[in-house]
Amino acid sequence: MSKEIAPAFQFYVKDWLSDPNVASLSFEQEGWYIHLVCHCWMDGSIPSDPAMALRLLGIRERDLCRCEESDIIDRLNARHQDMQELLDLCFVQHEAELGKLIHPRIEKERQGQEQRRKERSESGKRGGKTSAIKRLKNPSSAWKQVQANSSSSSSSSFNNNNSLSIKVRGSRMVPKEFEISNSLKEWAVKERPDLDLSVEIEKFRDYEFSRTYTKWESVFRNWIRNAKGGIRAVERKPTQPGLMVGKSTVQDQPLNPEYADALRKRAAADPFIDIGD
Repeated sequence: MSKEIAPAFQFYVKDWLSDPNVASLSFEQEGWYIHLVCHCWMDGSIPSDPAMALRLLGIRERDLCRCEESDIIDRLNARHQDMQELLDLCFVQHEAELGKLIHPRIEKERQGQEQRRKERSESGKRGGKTSAIKRLKNPSSAWKQVQANSSSSSSSSFNNNNSLSIKVRGSRMVPKEFEISNSLKEWAVKERPDLDLSVEIEKFRDYEFSRTYTKWESVFRNWIRNAKGGIRAVERKPTQPGLMVGKSTVQDQPLNPEYADALRKRAAADPFIDIGD
């Protein structure tokens, strides 16, 4: 029997009502039966002696003292006989302990619970082991996800089982942990030889985007592709009617000469603005 006893067991009402043994019992014997089954579940067995079984239920000879003296022996013998009938009908002898009885259905239920508990435990161990192996087989991909996090929002740690816990959250500025690899720099030089790569990298790191990103390698590639003659097309809304920023052109409507001259001076001071021709 398990050291830790489960607090409950399955009680099948249909089986109870259709059991011929239960049907042959009186209502008093059914009450005894339920209590004895509970004792079997908690203690593993019950005494085979009818008098001891009655005492286990709290029924003693002194409870009959209120009866007439001539009826005490008859009542006592009747109760012993009813208990003996119940024990013989619903319980079996314990294989290892003399003078003890067990309930077959209770023992079957106990074994079933133990088996299900072991299966759940083994299943959990196998699942945890498989997850740990997958993480340990490919630690580089997990570490790349950590590098993509911003310093304020990234959360990663190795526990005692060498498992990696990762929480990825995007940011609007390039995280300090993100490093532009040599292969990515070589690609940028081949893709846009007309750019000053070091200047573009500084602009890329200082720029605050309008939305959050996590895949910063892809963002850097798009940055290089969209760069124009060393001047990056900035994500800004038009500041005045008739003016579009980035790759778009000035609309056909004429600009005020004084306003156009002010824009040219501003563009000369701020290389991020493209006012067109």
